[in-house]
Amino acid sequence: MHQAEWTTPIKQAIQQHKNRGGFICIFPDYRPDLFLALAHSLGLASFDYRHEVMSGYGWDAEQLSLKDLDASIAECAADTATVLGNVEALLSTKHVDACGRWITGFLERDLSHAIVIPIVINEALVPAPHPRVHRVAASALPDQTLIDRLSF
Repeated sequence: MHQAEWTTPIKQAIQQHKNRGGFICIFPDYRPDLFLALAHSLGLASFDYRHEVMSGYGWDAEQLSLKDLDASIAECAADTATVLGNVEALLSTKHVDACGRWITGFLERDLSHAIVIPIVINEALVPAPHPRVHRVAASALPDQTLIDRLSF
């Protein structure tokens, strides 16, 4: 498995925390291809919350609560380290104060495996600096190819 250079800091943070707990990786743009690349590069599972959970609710997906999200995180963390993408699809349906509290609480959770959540929209709600948060510089990322754009 080839590790992309831009993923090294998040890998080091995960290792420093004994491969346990919640982590946030802030991206400059919405790039699902990079969420998958992060999982692949670090040897983590990938779980798309919007697709796997929210899509089953259709127009009623906003009725899912942050506790429902917590249950999905606990389920993922019980099995293996995971990049949990598109969590912001649910966060965007909640009050900004509740989202900020949830993000802070997520970073403090004791999970049996590492869970990495990519953040783009709610970056202002992420505590910084924080040892479990990594901001990826746009200049460190590979260009998005046409195939990457069309595959999501």
